[in-house]
Amino acid sequence: MQESKETPSVKILDPPNVPERRSFPPRMLIIALGDSLSIVASVAWIFGKQAWEQADPHDSQMVLAREIFQTVRAHLPWVVANSEGARPLNCKVWSRFRRSKEHSKIDL
Repeated sequence: MQESKETPSVKILDPPNVPERRSFPPRMLIIALGDSLSIVASVAWIFGKQAWEQADPHDSQMVLAREIFQTVRAHLPWVVANSEGARPLNCKVWSRFRRSKEHSKIDL
């Protein structure tokens, strides 16, 4: 009985070796791809915004795009910009917190 208690339940077959250099993920490649992607996205945003502003507002494609944006925005009320319609959830939470602090100051 005593011998079974002293027997280790896990045996180390081979001790682990610490690698000399990292093999994955290639951090410099990830940084370079992220930077490149952000630059390409920024340039596309700038050119897209400029094309949107220069387009004829009565163009059928522009009207369709506006209707799609309005429909999506109506179904996603938390994506509303500041001071437009409903307030985001975190704004409601902070306003309640501020009100409770103001009431506690008045009570003092």
